[in-house]
Amino acid sequence: MEKANVDNLFKNNSYTLSNSTSNLTSTEEIQDNIFKNSSNDIGILDLSSTLEKNKVLNINELNYQNIEDDGYTVQGYTISDNNSHITEDGKVLITAYKKGYNSRIYMYDSTTGELEARITLNTDAHVGGVTFDSKNQILYITGKNGKVSTYDYQLLNRLIKVTSKDTDGVVQINFSNPDDEKDPEKGKQDLTDPSSFIIENSIDVLETVNQGRLFNKQQGMDTIYYHNGAIYSSTYTENGDLVKTEIEYERNLITGKVISIKGESNKKVGLLAPAVQGMAFYEDGDKTYLVTASSAKYSNSRLTLYEMSESEYPIEIGSKVISQDGLEGIYINNGEVSGVFEYEDQKLQNITTIEELKESRGDGLNYAGLKLKAVTWDLTHGIENEKEDSNDN
Repeated sequence: MEKANVDNLFKNNSYTLSNSTSNLTSTEEIQDNIFKNSSNDIGILDLSSTLEKNKVLNINELNYQNIEDDGYTVQGYTISDNNSHITEDGKVLITAYKKGYNSRIYMYDSTTGELEARITLNTDAHVGGVTFDSKNQILYITGKNGKVSTYDYQLLNRLIKVTSKDTDGVVQINFSNPDDEKDPEKGKQDLTDPSSFIIENSIDVLETVNQGRLFNKQQGMDTIYYHNGAIYSSTYTENGDLVKTEIEYERNLITGKVISIKGESNKKVGLLAPAVQGMAFYEDGDKTYLVTASSAKYSNSRLTLYEMSESEYPIEIGSKVISQDGLEGIYINNGEVSGVFEYEDQKLQNITTIEELKESRGDGLNYAGLKLKAVTWDLTHGIENEKEDSNDN
């Protein structure tokens, strides 16, 4: 590996690391670590081209009990890989929230299920949704008031690879700001300046989702999914609007890397089931499907299958009641729907398939119960209040 290639990786990126308890880690040290631990030239990693690396992800081997042990509540879930195709490079990413503390990303190996990294973010947002654009290597995480945070996943993944593991064999990355009172590991970990990993964006759906709403103002988006050059989002409400945000990537003219993201336009393209907490798209031949996950405390969860029409309007064609409450993020791989739950068994689960959803019809009582709880949430929580505790819904 030529040193020049490493220098180009860090050019125009500031890896200033601050340590609250010991010495600073310099940019040069990180470069040296990458040089020592790399055997090939660094190039743009496009997981969509690695079809020969097909791996079958055994979801049921992945236990995320350690998130609950940390006092955090599971929220969003995605895989940093191609939709419908898991490669050996893929990672399971679960976002988690804890009242009064900064939120986190937990990264797991997608073939072994082992926890690889724990990333503390510089925000206490509810992080209810997370999605991944594999072609451009961008990680999207829901923020506050209709906005999202976007990260250069390629750089983030490289940082994890060159950072020493702790005694439990886990990499600890902490993006908290110095003196941040919401840092859960305040004074115990090195802090990494997140500016080199964050990609600025102008995505904002707050005004769009609140058009026509007088008393049940929404906080923007509770779940998101990247699909075919756009971000789709919805809110936790009685019948959530499906909002499509067209995006445009601004690139470095020399390297081609994404340096900023523009939210070009927002458009309501349909209504979804009540109490939506997660969503995922799936393409099969010439058909595009959308699956949503709905849940509330003390109620069975629910999956709803839609076929997207030519006008992009979602048409419901199936639904299924899931006998565990708290279903949050979902993902679809080869037609199989998997998901994470914030209550009870802390285990990533295979739930159903697209074909089974086509033949299923969830009961009306479950639907009515979820809708009632979503309406109650709307009436008791205004736009000025970020979700305080995920256990409320």
